[in-house]
Amino acid sequence: MEVRISLIVVIAAVSGFVTSANGKPIASVSVDPELQPARESELLDYLIKYGYLSSPNHRIGKVTTMEDFRAAVKKMQRFAGYEETGDISDPRTLALVKRKRCGLADLGPSDNAKRKRRWAHQGTSWKKNFLTYRLENHTPDIAKEDVDKTIAKAVEMWSNASGLTIKREDDPEATPDIKLSFVEGFHGDTRPADGPGGELAHAFFPLGGKGEEDLAGDVHFDDEDKFAINGGAGVDLLWLSVHELGHSLGLDHTYHPASVMFAYYPGYVEKLKLDSDDVAGIQALYGLPDVVAPQPDPTPKTCSDVKLDAMVTTADKKTYAFNGQHFWEIRDTGGASGPHEIKAHWPDLEENIDAAYTVQEPFGHTIFLKDSRFWVYRNKEYIHGPAQISQLNLPDELANVDAAFQWVRNGKIYFFKGSRYWRFSSTSGSLQMDAGYPRDISVWRGVPYDINAVFQWKNGRSYFFKGNKYYAYDDARVQLLEDNENPYPRDVASNWMGCVRPDVAIRPVGAAFGLVPNVLLFMASLLITWLF
Repeated sequence: MEVRISLIVVIAAVSGFVTSANGKPIASVSVDPELQPARESELLDYLIKYGYLSSPNHRIGKVTTMEDFRAAVKKMQRFAGYEETGDISDPRTLALVKRKRCGLADLGPSDNAKRKRRWAHQGTSWKKNFLTYRLENHTPDIAKEDVDKTIAKAVEMWSNASGLTIKREDDPEATPDIKLSFVEGFHGDTRPADGPGGELAHAFFPLGGKGEEDLAGDVHFDDEDKFAINGGAGVDLLWLSVHELGHSLGLDHTYHPASVMFAYYPGYVEKLKLDSDDVAGIQALYGLPDVVAPQPDPTPKTCSDVKLDAMVTTADKKTYAFNGQHFWEIRDTGGASGPHEIKAHWPDLEENIDAAYTVQEPFGHTIFLKDSRFWVYRNKEYIHGPAQISQLNLPDELANVDAAFQWVRNGKIYFFKGSRYWRFSSTSGSLQMDAGYPRDISVWRGVPYDINAVFQWKNGRSYFFKGNKYYAYDDARVQLLEDNENPYPRDVASNWMGCVRPDVAIRPVGAAFGLVPNVLLFMASLLITWLF
């Protein structure tokens, strides 16, 4: 019988847990067998430091009895998941004193240690749901960018699980709610770092203690410990950051070993995530996370339902189609390169432009219009803007214009908005509205109201865009181009973006009709100049 009992004890010790009286396993803290166990006097100091035992005061006759000592040891054993023997000479309990851990106490004066706590609140919390943080310095053990990413990931784990929004504070003049620092020894608070091993870090609860109000929420890592990420040799910075930030947000230590708020360092945890107890605790303080519907990818797809904001050919004979934050470069043989981000190619130009046109002579400037403002570029080189359209001598009613282009046939500049269009002459860079305008768009026979874009392509034809369709214009006949086999309007994505027919070619007028028709077109342009 004695042999059988011994085997059971050995098996329990190897497996890392003991069983309670009701037969259920009690998860416990493992101890490095190479650690030198503490002395009983060190155990006493440990119990006082971490809240299991009140400090004696011999001046007023307050002493610690052996009964108090053993009762405190039982509390400590209960918190660690050990069998509650109260034995002050227990090797595992003495070895636990040397275990790496958080520097905050496990129990406070109001804690009832007889109750096995799951998630626990310290008692204070932030009275707002938007917080800021800043990393004040870095450890030399890890590359700075990796430290930044690790802290950001730890912050994100708590904010994603709750109603909190926590952002990094980049303004050096601003005071963040939470400051994180790597420290050594005495560093300006009453909790000096203890060097390698032992306490790895400490944090301050949201409202701070007496005399610690300015430190509320702050985290101090002991920089004499060696830190690592992704399972490297050293203390895992991610686990430690998540744990300490839990304190910064108002969570206390829990007895539950699977919780990230367990006081003892567990070593590297692959694919670290919050335990259900951690999530329940943070949500009890700050509520559930906002449920945000998945957002579609803002990058437009070339073959999607393309609706252009503007289309323009610049002085270098390159043609660009704009939509939202992006643009495509249209190839001469059809098809497009893109989408590309506007801000990466046109410095200072805003997204969601209204219209664009290029004045080919004398400088080849391209003017972009948005709301009541304009920008000037030569190709992609910034020249001027944003400035008010009044500087172009445009009336206020042309704010939020639909489309604009310079018609090569007569050199005039046209602006389209709603059901009307305006014509301007350009002299020495200044625009002058011609008499008799604005007029109804019906003059452009077949062109619909409320167009999105217009431009003149390299074949000499004008093209009008509305929604996901476009119209080719017969400038000679002053009407939409007729094509019985493939009538207009046609699909923008298929014919301009190259989605269905990437090899589509838009042939120059000269190649299609020859010299004589071009002479006739030139003569017709004189009439068009007067008519339009």
